[in-house]
Amino acid sequence: MLFRSNAPPSKRGEILEVASIFKATAVDVAANSMTFQVTGQPAKVNDFLDLIRPYGMIDLVKSGRIALPREPKARKLKATG
Repeated sequence: MLFRSNAPPSKRGEILEVASIFKATAVDVAANSMTFQVTGQPAKVNDFLDLIRPYGMIDLVKSGRIALPREPKARKLKATG
């Protein structure tokens, strides 16, 4: 999920503290807002939203479960010669 919140300089410390509890990553900082990336189980994401929403939600983008398969590891070839 990407979430943009109001973040006046006087509140940034509080907002970053909440974000750190949920291992949210700040991906953009503007004059009066911050954008965070949050990943995890739906309950974790919703708990983060509950605590950060009072600061003022500007934008929110969520996706469902997404994944890409991992590529198989390459086999090591024995050197000859």
